[in-house]
Amino acid sequence: HHVDNLRLVTELANEPIITGLEATADSFSVTFRDIGLAQVLTDTITVSLDGEDVTAALEVSKDGEFTTVNYSAPTMFASGSDHVVEVRAETSNGGVLTASPSFTAATYATVPAGLALSNVDTSTPGFLMYVKQSTAGLANSTADRLAHLADDSENIADDWGSEDYTWTLELINFDQDGNPQGEFRDLGDGSSQDVFDDFIPGIPGLEGGTDNITAMIDTVVRIPDAGFYTFGFNSDDGFLTTAGNDSADAVKLGEFNGGRGASTTAYQVYFEAAGDYPMQSL
Repeated sequence: HHVDNLRLVTELANEPIITGLEATADSFSVTFRDIGLAQVLTDTITVSLDGEDVTAALEVSKDGEFTTVNYSAPTMFASGSDHVVEVRAETSNGGVLTASPSFTAATYATVPAGLALSNVDTSTPGFLMYVKQSTAGLANSTADRLAHLADDSENIADDWGSEDYTWTLELINFDQDGNPQGEFRDLGDGSSQDVFDDFIPGIPGLEGGTDNITAMIDTVVRIPDAGFYTFGFNSDDGFLTTAGNDSADAVKLGEFNGGRGASTTAYQVYFEAAGDYPMQSL
């Protein structure tokens, strides 16, 4: 249970080394570092991916003592898929470097082009937000909250200013007590994140409570080009964001299923094509 009198000795390497591998959803890079006068011979670098030689497709760059080889895949790696890279290079002092690092491709959702809408009225930007408050306690569960929206239980939210508990909004930046919360808050510094936190529409409810609330936010997001986009959702407690007008073809984009204080979940989404896409957030 007790360890002491440890001694750590470090020594400078005497030949080039492979310093690491970085990967995205459709590429990876391997970096070498020269040590002193000993250098990596760039024309001897070979790389294979999952047993297939991809050397001919590499892009090699050198910046001082660092040499980086980049590989861009012709197609996307499957979301969350595992891969093995075999690396070999010779050095100017007669050595040979080898390594077999592995990586897991980024996890992402894919939105097919067929989910895009046509003839969207861009003159009315904003959100539709439906709010429902329960007289009973509700679990911090995606399934339970979807069921709450779908059931015929009493809604005790205050419907003032709404159309059947649905509000048309230009901005979603709310706290149940109107306090500064989340990524965008009343900082008073004039920055891009200095945004006033308003009360949740309909809350406090008719009985004065600020808990047991479920909401659904609908909007259309314009995606200018095909490719990857990073979204973030700050919630207390859970959330679920999907794309698509029909639950049968809806694609889950991001989710936190449980209880937490105000926290942000970031998630990557790959859009197959530019377009206007319906999105919903629970």
